Amino acid sequence: MIRLYARSSLGWIMLAGAVVITLTEVLFQLELLKAPYQQWGLIESNLSNSLVVVMPLVGGIAAVLQVVGHSPGRISTMAGTRVSPYGQSIWTTLTWLAVSIVSVVAVLLICFGFAIATAGGGTPEFKLYLAILGSIVFSGFVGHVIGYLAADLKVSLIAVALLAVLPMSAVNGFSTLRFIPILPAEKLPSFIYSDIWLNRQLLLGLVFIVILVLTLYSAGATRSRGVISRVTMSLAAPIAVFIIALVSPTGPVEVFEYSASAREKQVCEVVGERTVCVHEENQPELVRIRTSLNAVDDVVGRSRAGFYEMKDSSLVDTAKPLPYGVGIVELKPGQGSRFGALLIEAISGVLVCGPESSESAVNTSFEVNDWLLSRVPVTARETFSSEPDHPKERQFNDVQMETIVQDHSEELSTCSYSGGTNAGS
Repeated sequence: MIRLYARSSLGWIMLAGAVVITLTEVLFQLELLKAPYQQWGLIESNLSNSLVVVMPLVGGIAAVLQVVGHSPGRISTMAGTRVSPYGQSIWTTLTWLAVSIVSVVAVLLICFGFAIATAGGGTPEFKLYLAILGSIVFSGFVGHVIGYLAADLKVSLIAVALLAVLPMSAVNGFSTLRFIPILPAEKLPSFIYSDIWLNRQLLLGLVFIVILVLTLYSAGATRSRGVISRVTMSLAAPIAVFIIALVSPTGPVEVFEYSASAREKQVCEVVGERTVCVHEENQPELVRIRTSLNAVDDVVGRSRAGFYEMKDSSLVDTAKPLPYGVGIVELKPGQGSRFGALLIEAISGVLVCGPESSESAVNTSFEVNDWLLSRVPVTARETFSSEPDHPKERQFNDVQMETIVQDHSEELSTCSYSGGTNAGS
């Protein structure tokens, strides 16, 4: 069978498609792969988001394969075999699905290898991976039906374009069914997948695949109908699925659930005068956090200015108010320096500057913020969320800046210090 495809244009189309899918998955995972450690939840989030590209791609190539290899009047790839003409078209789609799934899984295995070697904790959710692979199979079958019935390249590509609406609708929360497992946000270590949501993805995905399989068996007889009939049925496949998704009696469910045990999985240590806590999955990031905070303390002096406690956002229930003096950082692999950036923003007061603050106080806070950023070594602020603007005209020199930070820390942190005679001393 492989030899037959290798000697035809179908084999080259599959090869090109496999390369594009592999590159797509690599691009979606690239930032995480370059990080110093991996998180299972981020791998799953990236894979889920890639469906927006992969599903239309798999469906589109499945349709093209049917038009190129199995349209009326074309010589079948498996000519001379005992397989029926429509059976040959099925084999082509199944082969393409196998190739596309292998392409996705190959990249996943690389990610798994890095995760096993570097992850601070956590486990993969295999139900989600199964649901994602089911969505890929679904898109391939839809593409097969469209391409086989339409038997026209332009019509097939237009119809498959409708397939892209499904994952996009899931992204935007438009579909009440959400049978395509696209996550609404990145999965934090403190959250777990809802069993109800996961089971629904698997069940409904299976239902739709069964429906499409039945459609595959009936498509062979449909080919004998007129052009208008075939085009109508080609367009009807994705439209019908989309309509069913919208009118599904199953209401929306929460994708994530906050894990009550998240706080039990925290790792804490004292850095300077502050207690720093991260989720165990982010424990490898403590080295960068320590380097970043110590670099800031070296500039402003070891004090509790800014915060007395700083936490990984994965440890915090955002629905509850935070105590005063506690800083929260959305932490990702390789971004521990965000702790230092947030501390600088708290010390300079830019976090609380608002309409009620005077213009001079705001300007002073932002200038101090930029000055502090510039004083921190590059190695310690390599992943700061903000970089110093280095204004052309500075209001204060270095000596004055040091005086402001040391002697007016309380006023500065509340964005109420606008400068004075003491600043020039």
